[in-house]
Amino acid sequence: VSVTEKIEDNLVLNNEKKISFKVSVSDETSKVSKIQIGTKSGFSDSEKIKEIQATDGEITVELSTSDLPSGAKDGNYTLYVRALDNAQNKSSDVEAGSFILDNTCPSVKIANPSSGKTVNKTILISGTVKDDNLSSSELPVLYVYNGNSFVEQSQGVSEKSFNSSDSSWSLK
Repeated sequence: VSVTEKIEDNLVLNNEKKISFKVSVSDETSKVSKIQIGTKSGFSDSEKIKEIQATDGEITVELSTSDLPSGAKDGNYTLYVRALDNAQNKSSDVEAGSFILDNTCPSVKIANPSSGKTVNKTILISGTVKDDNLSSSELPVLYVYNGNSFVEQSQGVSEKSFNSSDSSWSLK
């Protein structure tokens, strides 16, 4: 087994995303019959999270949160893959890469304007956002409720800032 395309670095997996990687498998004697994926090296049959019927060659593996054990906690995971041949011999486990499981919504607090305040001029909207997986290069996005749905409001926003040290943000 060799991993020909690892999982993208720092990929965050949630209910809306899938992760994928490519492996190349072969067995000259009895041919590959399936591959198994687990979240720790040396995983047992009961610990495998996915099993795919396979033949010799390159295979693209896709995983979603539904492939993970129920109750999987947010955090960092590393995937390992191994092949089984038709005689049920198992290859060594090979690392396919790591990902971050994140199914927890960020916590947002608006500091300005205060709740219920009516405004009729350009104002500074500010607050804090907390999320374990929010990078310092990501800015919050303003959504405005138009009576029917939330719409991203980028038009008219002249300034954006995010301070990763205290999680504060502002839009003007």
